[in-house]
Amino acid sequence: MSTTGGRVPPTPGAREVGPGEMLAILKLFVAAGRNTRLYPAWHPTVRAGLDALSATVAPAVARRGAIRYDVWGGTVLGNRQPLLTDAVFVAEFAADAAARGVGSLNLLRGVTRDELARAAALFAMQPEELVAEGGLVEAPQADGITHIVFGPSKMWGATDEDISRRTVSEAYQWAARAYLDVSAAARSEGTLDPLRAQFVVESLLDMLTRSRAEVFRLIAGAEHEEASPYHAVNVALLCLALGARAGTPDRALRAIGLAGYLHDLGLAARPGDVPIDAGDNGEPWHALAGAYLLRDTTGWDQCAAIAALEHHAHVRHGYDVQHPVARAVAVADAYDTHTTARPPLPRRRPHEMVRALLAGAGRTYDPALVAAFVGAWGLFPVGTLVRLDDGGVGVVVTQSAVPDRPTVQIVAAPEGGARGRTAIDLSRVPDRRIVAEMDPRAVGVDPKNLLGLD
Repeated sequence: MSTTGGRVPPTPGAREVGPGEMLAILKLFVAAGRNTRLYPAWHPTVRAGLDALSATVAPAVARRGAIRYDVWGGTVLGNRQPLLTDAVFVAEFAADAAARGVGSLNLLRGVTRDELARAAALFAMQPEELVAEGGLVEAPQADGITHIVFGPSKMWGATDEDISRRTVSEAYQWAARAYLDVSAAARSEGTLDPLRAQFVVESLLDMLTRSRAEVFRLIAGAEHEEASPYHAVNVALLCLALGARAGTPDRALRAIGLAGYLHDLGLAARPGDVPIDAGDNGEPWHALAGAYLLRDTTGWDQCAAIAALEHHAHVRHGYDVQHPVARAVAVADAYDTHTTARPPLPRRRPHEMVRALLAGAGRTYDPALVAAFVGAWGLFPVGTLVRLDDGGVGVVVTQSAVPDRPTVQIVAAPEGGARGRTAIDLSRVPDRRIVAEMDPRAVGVDPKNLLGLD
């Protein structure tokens, strides 16, 4: 049978190979490889393991034409659905795959017991041993294995979207363009590619790791409406920063970031003449549309779908009715929505919105998550114009570990002099403090210009 790009069409009417079956196959594959490291080929344990693996794989690939595993960070997907049970095994497999440079595993119709045995043995080899074999991606083909394909660990569209080779600013723009692609597919096809969305979240985490200060500077200078792709990127970044500050484990942190990135996906399906806030029974139309789309097409653990549905629920019912992930999205979404352009609502200055979140903590917003947000983003966010206790005026340019003591670039000395280049890290100067936030328009200062964003 000929194949194209390793893809074999499924048998018409065949049932799906579910996550439980996919996990069972993967466990048998790994066990078969480990057995070959412990026992000779004739040993009953090796033979029994391979018999079980072959007997499980054969009907699955016969039905679907092929089964595929993908590894993204600590997440393993089987036929684009996450394997959520047995987290210890999944984490170990993801780590083993990464150590061997493997990003995917494809089992194609026609795979034989002998091919399964040899491929499993290759995967069980130590990474340094595989170097002599030419690497795990190349070794199967050299060994005559034609129905099992190991794919390399790779960035999405590596030649165009290798995020690690871009500046943080370029990566920020790329993430916004990726959202346009995701939402366009949702609008025209009613589908969502979870792998691409997952990769964007991994890339946003990389941005925060490389330069949190630069990320916050970009968020502070954003000018967009709620339906803009920059809103999706900002909310995802704020969710990730909030979650990291709260000490969220890696797996849950990625779920929060994904939920933030996709929370407004329903806007892509909204007819042009339907207002953003239109809906039934108090639920915005786009929240319902996004939740249904995410529920029906991603196959994830449903956190993103729940967050899409509930990220406005706190307005009418309070935060305690929301899923924990939706609570985090609600805080990040409220901040970015109200500090950027959203006619006819007035735009609020960053410090004002932080104060609003604090005022709503315990009633509208989860107080622990508001505290984490302020801890990450600061009481005086990047781009805020402030007056110091000596009368000097400056703009916040970076945050510190202390929410009310950021680094401030002085723009007017106490005696009213012209803008200087002096920057004061208030976390290191205990005898200086911020006494007031100022309206940039009232003093004729453009914080974006001072941040180098004009």
